[in-house]
Amino acid sequence: MTRAEFARLQTLRPEDVPFWEKMDPGLVAFIDRLAVRIGEVPQFISTWRSPEKNEQVGGKPTSFHLPGKAADLLFKKTPLGKVYEEARLMDKAEGGTIGGVGLYLTPQPDGHTIGTIHLDTGPRHPSGARPRLWGRPEDGNYTDVSVVLAKLGPGGAVVGVIVLFLLLGLMFSNHS
Repeated sequence: MTRAEFARLQTLRPEDVPFWEKMDPGLVAFIDRLAVRIGEVPQFISTWRSPEKNEQVGGKPTSFHLPGKAADLLFKKTPLGKVYEEARLMDKAEGGTIGGVGLYLTPQPDGHTIGTIHLDTGPRHPSGARPRLWGRPEDGNYTDVSVVLAKLGPGGAVVGVIVLFLLLGLMFSNHS
């Protein structure tokens, strides 16, 4: 990946994004292809971390962020469930380059929750047939990815319910 290609990728916290040379090129390329497939450039929440930064954020000493083999991403327009589905389909189609996929739901001070996806090129599930999968709902406890997917619901986001109520309200207001 060239510097110009990498420059297309936005950052949420630039202090967490080091020189692109510190990132696993295979991971960066996978994220770029995922962004093209979804039609949205993600914001990087966390990528390579120094040992000091990793300790500061409470990362495990064995975190794949330390060697630049992990990225946490925020897709603002695409439901998290859809991002997860597309990443898994792409990984399967490409022969299994992704080692881990995590879904995080993080409460924000203003009361809403953001959903991010973690992708890494660490080792795959012991079976080798799929990436390691996990979820971390709002309570911060790690669990099975299905717990987070269930919280997202069929549309992949709680926002879908709000939109449905707004549409129903418009329909009934037009019939008055």
